[in-house]
Amino acid sequence: MNRAKRIKSFTLIEMVLAMLFTAIIVGMAYSAITIFSRMYDNYSLKRSANVDIQLIKQAMARDFNRSRIAALNGNQITLKNRPGALAVNYVIEEGYLIRRDQFEADSIKMDNLAFRCFFEGHAIENGIFDRVVLNFKRDLLPASISIMKDYSSEELFEYDYSVRQLNSRP
Repeated sequence: MNRAKRIKSFTLIEMVLAMLFTAIIVGMAYSAITIFSRMYDNYSLKRSANVDIQLIKQAMARDFNRSRIAALNGNQITLKNRPGALAVNYVIEEGYLIRRDQFEADSIKMDNLAFRCFFEGHAIENGIFDRVVLNFKRDLLPASISIMKDYSSEELFEYDYSVRQLNSRP
């Protein structure tokens, strides 16, 4: 008679083991989600940093392509639209690139910022240039922006003529 009244169920040990396995699986799933979440956050930060660098590069390339002459004077890059008219200035200061035009000024933080200007492949300290390279660190990683300026022969002759006029004045 005792057998007939017996209810089929799990033993206490079976329940403890099932709960233990469930806890292990939930813990592994939580760890995996945490790891992937951190990876995605890191990826998003790197991607946004790269987007910022690309936007800076596009803005500088646009300014350089619109200008007729790009000239270096110390730590200042001057982009001239036409003789005597100032389009945009870039000033390189310690840790910052400052862009000034006729209406506004923008500053961009760039750690360990260094730059070199070249004309026809030769590094220059002052004067007209056709390539600028900015080296800096972004999120502790080295980054670089290189921008080229293509001159027409007319632009170079205008620049040469204006330099001769300045040098011939008493």
